[in-house]
Amino acid sequence: MGSTLRIKKSSRDSKEKVTEENTLQRDNPFTEKELIKLWKEFAKKTARQYGGFTFSILTKYQPEVQDGNRILLVLDNPTTQLEFDKVKQDLLLFLRNALRNDLIEISTEISEKKVVKKLYTNKEKFQHLMKKNPELAEWVKKFDLEIDI
Repeated sequence: MGSTLRIKKSSRDSKEKVTEENTLQRDNPFTEKELIKLWKEFAKKTARQYGGFTFSILTKYQPEVQDGNRILLVLDNPTTQLEFDKVKQDLLLFLRNALRNDLIEISTEISEKKVVKKLYTNKEKFQHLMKKNPELAEWVKKFDLEIDI
C-alpha cells in the first residue's frame, strides 16, 4: 500500500478554474490600468515586427475591459480592423501570460462615425460661422461690411 500526499495550493489574488479536461486555467482579475500599461508595452516591443500602422493602431485606440475577462477595442474602419487582426493572437497570448488570465478574450467593433463635412471655401466657412453665431450677420449689416466670398 502506498500513501499519497496532496498539497492544496491557495492564493489570495488569483483564482484557478478546472475545466472538463482537468487542466488548470488561470483567472486572475486585472484592472483596466494594468491592461493599458501592458497594451502599450506590447505596442513598443512589437513596433518593428508589425510596422508603423499596427503600432499606431495599438497606441491610438484604448481597450476597454468589459465583463471581467472581455476586452473591447472600438475601431473606426474595416481596414484598421484587418490590420489589428494580424497582431491580435500575439497580443492575446502576451496579455494572457502577463496578466495570468487564460480566459481573456479580445473583441473589436467598428464605430459608426457621423460624416463631418469639411469646410473648404471661404463662403462655406463664413456661412458656418453665421450659423454658429447669428449676430455675425447683424454686424455685417450694421457696419456695412462687404464680404468678398
